[in-house]
Amino acid sequence: MGKGSRAGVLAVTFQLPPDMLLKREATARALTAAGYPVAPATLARKACRGGGPPFAVFGRNALYRWQEALDWAEGRLRVHDGEVA
Repeated sequence: MGKGSRAGVLAVTFQLPPDMLLKREATARALTAAGYPVAPATLARKACRGGGPPFAVFGRNALYRWQEALDWAEGRLRVHDGEVA
């Protein structure tokens, strides 16, 4: 993916309405484009084991509200100062 394509993906990702519902794969792609690399399989595993973003189920699809998924990803950030404990 070239730099121009990445910029286009980022622009679209950040224009998503906060209440937009996304399927698991779309959520993983949007989070990755926003700088939080996560695979659909990781979201699926966390949906079963806990610790993932909140989701709803419609039929056979897990649906993630964009703002909640983004908040979840931002909440997982840890800042390291470079010192070893």
